[in-house]
Amino acid sequence: DGEEAFDLCMKLKPDILFTDIRMPVMDGLEVAMRLKEESINIKVIMLSGVQDFNYAKTALDVNAEGYVLKPIKIYELRSVMAKAVNSLKLEKCKEHEIVSLRQELLNSIPIIRENFLRNLISGFHQNEDEIKEKLSYLKIPLKSDESAVVAVFQIDEYESIMINKPEENRQLLNLSVINIIKKVIGEYGFGISFIAKENEFVVIYNQNAQLGKKYVDVCEEIMLCVNKFCNETI
Repeated sequence: DGEEAFDLCMKLKPDILFTDIRMPVMDGLEVAMRLKEESINIKVIMLSGVQDFNYAKTALDVNAEGYVLKPIKIYELRSVMAKAVNSLKLEKCKEHEIVSLRQELLNSIPIIRENFLRNLISGFHQNEDEIKEKLSYLKIPLKSDESAVVAVFQIDEYESIMINKPEENRQLLNLSVINIIKKVIGEYGFGISFIAKENEFVVIYNQNAQLGKKYVDVCEEIMLCVNKFCNETI
């Protein structure tokens, strides 16, 4: 009966339910409707001897995958089953793709965050609600309704230092400097830092850093640390 069919579907979560419409206790349409209400994703194929458009219409309303009339013709049954199986395969591929894309997005957050910050300081983003949403999504320790102070650091005599040096040296030096800046800023929780372009390191100080102009002391600490660990002045 239909009640048993519903209970089994809730317990076993089958991919496909092949059910008669006319059953005792609960008919097949009611089973499909209740499964839909419970958000159970099952492909339902209806079987009926009643050639009634209203049944077919109701079957469509409950997202039935197919509607097969008695007496059953094997080729019709095969066709409906093949359609259900193909639909399942497509959904599973889509689910897998979405999971992969979400993981790829998660791995790309640091790059997305830096691109957003570059656009922010260049004035590309103007809508406050959009900025607020991006700050929250990208977990950036800034608030859209608070003031900010922006500092830019550059390595002194950068081009002369890098003359005849391999590209790896440039990249390592830039990486070393930004890592030092991020560590110092992170210890105080005073904002966020990023590389705007080669030899241009940006710090956005939040409102806490502005109390008593603490950002001045932090800038000096960054300069001392870069000099100590990279043997360069900035």
